[in-house]
Amino acid sequence: MMKLMFPYKRGDAWGFMPLDENCPYNEMILDIENKCLHVFSKEKYHSNYVDAKMDNVGNVKYQTQNGKPVGIQYERLQGEVHYKYKLTTLDDIMFIINRFVFTSDNHEELINSITKMFDEKEAVGN
Repeated sequence: MMKLMFPYKRGDAWGFMPLDENCPYNEMILDIENKCLHVFSKEKYHSNYVDAKMDNVGNVKYQTQNGKPVGIQYERLQGEVHYKYKLTTLDDIMFIINRFVFTSDNHEELINSITKMFDEKEAVGN
């Protein structure tokens, strides 16, 4: 997998995409703000899920009250869903990073970000 840096939700994150099709994961996101690694597998399972309702053009449909939008309309669907994993311990995250992430330029910066992320977590807990 290769490493990319991109904004994720409200904070910075490290994003990882596969370099070849033999990698067992579609994507991994190291979420610094929430101190976890999200892993999205290539394997799928059949599941029920809820998603935003779309119109014919592909725009999200909104619930209205007195002619004003007040929320998104949702619908229940069935289909294939990718397995998702959330790793929250330093040992688990480091194992996956060392096993699947190949970086030539700033691997030390990545490792330092991970260890610093967990050092801050422990400092807040004390």
